[in-house]
Amino acid sequence: MRHGIGRRGAAVVELSLLTPLLAVLLLGICELGQGLWVNACLSEAARIGSETGARPGCCNADVIADVNGVLKNNAIPTGSTTITILVNNQTGNVAAARKNDKITVTVAVPTAKVAWTKSFSFLGSNSTLSQSGSMLKQG
Repeated sequence: MRHGIGRRGAAVVELSLLTPLLAVLLLGICELGQGLWVNACLSEAARIGSETGARPGCCNADVIADVNGVLKNNAIPTGSTTITILVNNQTGNVAAARKNDKITVTVAVPTAKVAWTKSFSFLGSNSTLSQSGSMLKQG
């Protein structure tokens, strides 16, 4: 009796058919995790930037330096990021802001610059990841 021999060949064929699907699924999970991690890093950078902007005596250059420092610490390319600083929802300098003015810092990066797969991106090759943080000006 040779019942098991034919089944072993069927298992090899089934595995060869499922392997590409499993590989794409694994790649998608890894890239989604990368996107979530980058989003958390952008959130941290925006929060620290808004904290810096809310302190008395700070200017936009200080905010940009602190945001870029967080991005560099997390290996996110600073050359492709966009940092937007708003005072009371308008472009302005945090040095000229008065007490209790709303300081908003937005940090954005193109998905293609932080994705593991440059040509086949599950997160969308033309999309942008961004996060914002807001605080009131102190002192």
